[in-house]
Amino acid sequence: ADGSLCAAPVDEVAGVLGALLHELQPQVLLILDGSDGHRDHVHVGAAARRAVSGADGAAPVLVEQCLPNSLLRRWLDEMRAVRPDTAYHSLDPAALGRDDAEVTDVLDTTAVLDRREAAIAEHRSQVSPFEGLSDELRRAFLTSDHLARVDVPRRAR
Repeated sequence: ADGSLCAAPVDEVAGVLGALLHELQPQVLLILDGSDGHRDHVHVGAAARRAVSGADGAAPVLVEQCLPNSLLRRWLDEMRAVRPDTAYHSLDPAALGRDDAEVTDVLDTTAVLDRREAAIAEHRSQVSPFEGLSDELRRAFLTSDHLARVDVPRRAR
């Protein structure tokens, strides 16, 4: 819809991000990689890569928080078992998430699990993506953050 984030032109979002990069001079820019298929995550990712590629001076290292394919395959297997009447059967397991070989860092977030779950509970406009999962799989999602450092080619000026 007009006014939504993903309706804004990528160049416009990249311009805003580029101005912030110039002002703040961060060493690292952390974004969601969009491999979850969420259109806002995909859109911001495209804009961030464009902003970093055109950054003045030293560009920040781009790091994308991602979901590895192996974890999403576990999720898909569980969803197919507990919700056999949904569209999960038509998903291609190979197309889910990010290739595990591209994950460069894994952060242990076990110490903040209670805060993560409280934050998810406050997001009332959406159903938790972890609702209905076994405790083991829910913990697998919420006690590790998977990151991929991305080499963004610089645009010639």
